Amino acid sequence: GEVLTWAWEPAPLAGQPLEHAFAWALIRLDGADTGLVHAVDAGSPGAMRTGMRVQARWADEREGSITDIACFTPLGDE
Repeated sequence: GEVLTWAWEPAPLAGQPLEHAFAWALIRLDGADTGLVHAVDAGSPGAMRTGMRVQARWADEREGSITDIACFTPLGDE
């Protein structure tokens, strides 16, 4: 997918997708018309940018819901 916009979360709260700093991003999946909000595990705000390509990191255990996507990660040489 492609990051349409994002915001850095420096201090995640309990219950958020990751326990360390991450970005909330609006991601348009390939072939989709609209975006979905999800976490991107990019490591630092400097690694994030609008237009960057990301891929899903799947949860260890899946049940057929949106929570099957643990988060997204940068693709390639982003």
